[in-house]
Amino acid sequence: MVAIDIGGTTGKCSAVSHGSVEKLPEGHLFGIPVRMPMPALRSSALGGGSVAGVVDGIVELGPESMGAAPGPACYDLGGTRATLTDALLVLGAILPDKFLNGTRRLNVEAAHRAIEKNLAGVMGASVVVAAQKIFECAVGKMADLIRDTLAEVAWDNNDDTVLFAFGGNGPVFATFIADSLDIEEVRVFALGNIFSAYGSAIADVLHVYERALVDGNKSLEASGHQLFQQARRDLRGEGFDPDQADYTWQIDTANGAGGSAEGDVNTMLEALGRRQDAQLLRLEARFALPRINTPDMEKTGTPKRVEKRASVLGTDGEITVFLHDELYGQRVQGPCIVDGGSFTWVIGNGWQLDVGLRGDGIAKRNN
Repeated sequence: MVAIDIGGTTGKCSAVSHGSVEKLPEGHLFGIPVRMPMPALRSSALGGGSVAGVVDGIVELGPESMGAAPGPACYDLGGTRATLTDALLVLGAILPDKFLNGTRRLNVEAAHRAIEKNLAGVMGASVVVAAQKIFECAVGKMADLIRDTLAEVAWDNNDDTVLFAFGGNGPVFATFIADSLDIEEVRVFALGNIFSAYGSAIADVLHVYERALVDGNKSLEASGHQLFQQARRDLRGEGFDPDQADYTWQIDTANGAGGSAEGDVNTMLEALGRRQDAQLLRLEARFALPRINTPDMEKTGTPKRVEKRASVLGTDGEITVFLHDELYGQRVQGPCIVDGGSFTWVIGNGWQLDVGLRGDGIAKRNN
């Protein structure tokens, strides 16, 4: 699956296969080549606060961002420049009276003024058309980011690829991005807007240690003992029992073959000690934390349409809005908006959405 996270300032993409993030043998940090395995993770300066403008007649988004303060014009905190959030508000993709669970109302008129001044007036187009161009630009940028990521990990087709979307804005764009990439299935989540923070809070404790082996396997035993003792000391210092941790060893070799082993130093030496061309020894020490099981909710009755909103993302200029709390165990057809109070899903035309009893959604193209 390919995962995207679109927040307020940045859009990110990664590829996951068989439960593990795809890794590249080397990569770049701030333009500097780094010869060490790195996760296949790409990012783009694209988020809700990204500033929209017109350059040579073409609508562009970012890299400049209004951030959270003063933020988009619709926040009414002094921002006057048009942003992606302003465009979503004009298009009806986010609801002005439902923002932050209804604790804050967005200023639609301010969004209109910002887009009129900074884009529509320059383009000689209506505010809605300019907002559509901003939306399409965002979809295009994320689709390109995904293409680049999948090319890096050598995935040559999207037939079996599923798009996981999270972050505050990921589920707003997900089905539209999937359309442009011929991806047939999208997953969205009830905790998607806080997925990164939630994942960090419940993730296992993991430490990674590396040591260059400049003389092949001659220093393998000494290096192994040093890394193992360091890992146990660090875990103990954090309040975890090192005897309950899992230890995974890996060596990198000149020919790229490498090797791996599980267990203590002696187990590693038995499995890998005969490799004469070892160049790098890596140890991963993992302490598993208890798993949190999200409870199933009761299936709700047939969902009632909350309202229809004016939106060019719908059919005949309108889009249906459903409340997430009424969709457990239910199926609805796009185009529609799912209002979760603190999150929003937008399901495009030609898609159907099934919401499970844990509140997560699976969107599939209608065949």
